[in-house]
Amino acid sequence: ATRMARKQKARIVAINFREDQKHWVRLLKRPYHDAVDLAVTLRMKKEGFHDPIETVLGVPAFRETFGAYLVAKVANGRSYLPEEILKEESVLGEFLAACQSRSRLQPEALGKPEDYLR
Repeated sequence: ATRMARKQKARIVAINFREDQKHWVRLLKRPYHDAVDLAVTLRMKKEGFHDPIETVLGVPAFRETFGAYLVAKVANGRSYLPEEILKEESVLGEFLAACQSRSRLQPEALGKPEDYLR
């Protein structure tokens, strides 16, 4: 479905309803999509993968839990936890803004994974 959406140049905002993923937001002190993006990018560097999608698919724990992120990433959109969306003044405005943005994280700009775990 995400490949078809990407082919049609449709932007997607995926909503993740898994309550157990709130800890990523608190741990990495970023909005959900950016926190998962950072986690995936760090794991990508550690495992020697070449892109985030390959990393999510190649790491069993990520493949099981990062479904919304994967859908959004493949379609060039963003993923959110429901609480993040409900806190916004304009949910529709946030959807539209998110659909235009891209991650600013680049693997080469990051430190070693151990640097984030102190």
